[in-house]
Amino acid sequence: MKILGQRVELEEVEAVLRGHPSVVAAAVSVHRRQLVGHVVLAGTVMPDREYLAARLPAVAVPAVLVAVEALPMTAGGKLDRRALTEPEELSRRGVVAPRTETEQRIAAVWQSVLGVDRVGVHDDFFALGGHSLLAIRLTMRLSSEFGTEIPLAHLYTAPTVAEQAERIATLRPDRSAVVSLGGVRGARPLVLVHPIGGTLFSYLDLLSEVRDDVEAYGLQAHLGENSGASDIAALARRYADELAPVLGDREPVLAGWSVGGVLAHEVGRALADRGIRTHRLVLIDSDPRPDEADDAAYRADIATLDALRREVADHGPAPLLGSADADRLFAALGVDPAAVAELDGPTTAGLITFWRDMFTGLAAHRPGVFAGPAELVLGRGEGRDLMAVAWRELTGTLTVTHTGGDHFQLLRRPWVTAIADAVRGTTAQTGE
Repeated sequence: MKILGQRVELEEVEAVLRGHPSVVAAAVSVHRRQLVGHVVLAGTVMPDREYLAARLPAVAVPAVLVAVEALPMTAGGKLDRRALTEPEELSRRGVVAPRTETEQRIAAVWQSVLGVDRVGVHDDFFALGGHSLLAIRLTMRLSSEFGTEIPLAHLYTAPTVAEQAERIATLRPDRSAVVSLGGVRGARPLVLVHPIGGTLFSYLDLLSEVRDDVEAYGLQAHLGENSGASDIAALARRYADELAPVLGDREPVLAGWSVGGVLAHEVGRALADRGIRTHRLVLIDSDPRPDEADDAAYRADIATLDALRREVADHGPAPLLGSADADRLFAALGVDPAAVAELDGPTTAGLITFWRDMFTGLAAHRPGVFAGPAELVLGRGEGRDLMAVAWRELTGTLTVTHTGGDHFQLLRRPWVTAIADAVRGTTAQTGE
């Protein structure tokens, strides 16, 4: 099951359920595009949401848990997942039909994008099977439907038809990259900078960890043509210009994962030029600059993306499936090719254009020195020590923390806790 661009492995959820002291056996099924946990209990204590949320990404926490006497098995003694029935609690949940013309128009777009027969106004986009790439397609379709630009950022904090209708009713023209992500008004600003994919969906688990401690903002890219991403320093200056009036005299924590760390570093430098001090820069498994071999790889990737864009323009996204070049590039981007294939041709071509521009900008970018304090949080993988050495030359002071999880797991539970500690400034250092 794909949610938020991540593939949720049912076996992973089952393993977490079985880890609860009261659970003897567990299985997970999918009904109405929602996860349902079926558990055999040793007593009467059911795992609660807090227990699951501490061990699973937010998108992998089952919507419903139901106690069963035994799990259905095949004649061969294996779990018969198809025999796991929909619980009454889920089937009884009422679907509130669209009540206004705006809700009806939004729901119709949702149905088309998600491929479902019915959408209630309180249904969550991601619980219905939506993910980050479909969210991009959705906002483009809604923008066309309503004749105005609908910000992708709406889905970060308003993921239902009813909430989107409220936002559209009060929509004001605003192409700022700065989006509000909630939190505590007046608290220390946290600014999350988009990674190479251009969106902020990868930070949702982190936001749920720190939202009570910060006032959160995000820098969301303009996807498609004219993104400005082919010049990293110029893009950072534009972001700093848009951030400055939001921050005022407040000192933010800037954070970025992967390429987002490189961009956050440059935004910190641009803010300093505008007289705004960064309280702390948090670099999440980020590599500061390519070497000569990486330059050549970037140039090859740019050429490949151009070829893929032409292929998509001529034939739509379907040819991307089974393409070795697409598989390799999408793996580096953390994107599921099957999810890309669910999009339409123009949406996919626009995304590939943005990714190409980001690769172009990274190939040419040579960062200067950010004079403030920085913390580098590193996951598992080769070359991490070299990343720390490189960042030490590019920051005023640098502390380094090592944590579990690979590059793509870092922002998921349980590993995201280390990132949250770095954002709060409460990390127990494991390296210098």
